[in-house]
Amino acid sequence: MGEKKSSVITVASGGGSFLDPKAVERAGDILHSLSNTVSAMKIFPSEHVTVRNFVDELTAKIRGYLDEHGKLEIWIAEYSFLCGGKPVYTDEMTIKSLPFFFFKDGMQALYFYEGLDRDEVFDFMEIIRTESQKPSGEGDIVTALWERDFANIQYYAPDDFLQSRIIQEHNESRTRAGVPTMPEYASEIIEINVDTSKFTTGKIELKPDDKDDVRKRSALDGLDEAEAPRAPLEDVSIEEGKEIRHSPAAAMDPTLSEREVQDLESLVRTNRTISPDEEFLTLMVEILNLEKESGQFSATLDILLDYHHDQLQQGNFGFSIPLVHKVRELRDHVLPVDRDKAARLDAFLKTIISGKTVDAIKVLFEKKRPVDWKALVDFLSLLGVPAVPLAADIYESIPDDESRDKILDFIKTVHAQNPGGLASLAADERPLLSRAIIDILGRSFGKRGLPHFSVFLGLKTKDLKLEAIKALGEVKDEMANRILLGFMKDKDEDVRIQASLKLNPAEETSKIRQLIDEAGSRAFLGKSLKEKEAFLSFIGRTRTEEALAFLRKVLLKKSLWLPAGLKDMKLAAAVGLEHMATEDASRVLEKGAGARNAEVREACSRALVRLARAKVGETQ
Repeated sequence: MGEKKSSVITVASGGGSFLDPKAVERAGDILHSLSNTVSAMKIFPSEHVTVRNFVDELTAKIRGYLDEHGKLEIWIAEYSFLCGGKPVYTDEMTIKSLPFFFFKDGMQALYFYEGLDRDEVFDFMEIIRTESQKPSGEGDIVTALWERDFANIQYYAPDDFLQSRIIQEHNESRTRAGVPTMPEYASEIIEINVDTSKFTTGKIELKPDDKDDVRKRSALDGLDEAEAPRAPLEDVSIEEGKEIRHSPAAAMDPTLSEREVQDLESLVRTNRTISPDEEFLTLMVEILNLEKESGQFSATLDILLDYHHDQLQQGNFGFSIPLVHKVRELRDHVLPVDRDKAARLDAFLKTIISGKTVDAIKVLFEKKRPVDWKALVDFLSLLGVPAVPLAADIYESIPDDESRDKILDFIKTVHAQNPGGLASLAADERPLLSRAIIDILGRSFGKRGLPHFSVFLGLKTKDLKLEAIKALGEVKDEMANRILLGFMKDKDEDVRIQASLKLNPAEETSKIRQLIDEAGSRAFLGKSLKEKEAFLSFIGRTRTEEALAFLRKVLLKKSLWLPAGLKDMKLAAAVGLEHMATEDASRVLEKGAGARNAEVREACSRALVRLARAKVGETQ
């Protein structure tokens, strides 16, 4: 095989070659690119832009090398490519090892010559892709390259390689078993001439041991089958009517049945199989590790992110977990030598939990595709605290309660000691989660959770505010009352009324003067009767002297003309005195029952009747 141009390469006697270190390093880079291109072509169609970019880059690297050196000579070991007598690429995983792919078919060297163009590179890669994806025993890269007959790609594969390889492996197995190995001449072809006419002539010379063996066998031939000696059998307990079948492969362990051996072999095959997702991820991480140009590095990250979103839309959260692991490992690997790369990888990890990821998962829900909730929760748990807003955003879109509970458990676990972080997730656009947060704050955190109910003061959704007020009303605590007082200033009347009804009067006696001043203001006169009744009933429940004096003044105040606002205040005062439920309050109501206004008289009379009934019930 002649060379087309003088080269710095000199063929060594050992089958290798010597190169300057920079050339060897460039050859290694080319072989890494070649491996990455093969992986990309297994994942994407040939016309895909990713494949085109890989082929273009590989072609440029090989041609650049050939322009300088004239020839690229690669020697092939079982799991390594060698250049200049040194390993420049190694992959010991048989299922995907490119060196092993060439080596198993007897190829020992590859040569690339000046004049190689992109079409040849692409066709060469297509052949590798096609042959590597054929079932074991069907693909043959040597035959495929021989049939294609490239002008600028040559190879070396000796005809006796496979024969010598088989003999070598056989000898190795015999050595391990303690059996003498085959002699060196066993692989040689020996011509033997046989005269078949002499098969019936001559005699056989027997040694004494042979003669004894013949006599014993002859004696046995004269015995009946029942009399013939038999080898002793071990005691075996077999259930009647049952047949135990053992695989020939069970010779190593005779207790394995045919079915068990098949299951074992299936597990081994599965363990040796690399999924397309895993291969793609490994490829992309390797490319990112080798990439030196920042623009291309970012473009590769974009490809990886888009692929991740596609997997999310299909519910493949199993891809997300190794993605995070591998990117973190790569970040830690490059941090000491390339802080810019490390920063870009950190940004990528943050992008994984961005709004685009939320949208991808929502698409999955909208299309009602099956979701592996355990894998999703594992993905979120791997990301930790930064993933909580993502979990909160998808919570509303989850179609069933059981699955929603799993996401809520994740959120609760992350914020188990942080009620403030949990409360910060409450929002008008998250009504389901906000209700769950109200329940968790009240039940799981106790008094520690009370201050964080203030988050709901700033919400717009009325129902959420009412839920928060209800929860606060169940707690007899000053902090709960403070937040309820905040709700009493809400724009919505129902919210103010419910807050008034849930206030604990025992906690607010110190502020009764402030509340009375508010109730006596001109602005308060403009409120509805219902709200006035709620507010004055709270004042009455404080049962303080200040409260009694204020309610007496309002109810018994005389006026020649009773406007609507003042009339409502008198009616509300009657309600407040009823809730005060003291002897002094009853005496004031008795006086009110004689008022000039019929509505006020009736309100006071009904209050006295209810108080009397309540008193009778207490005595009984």
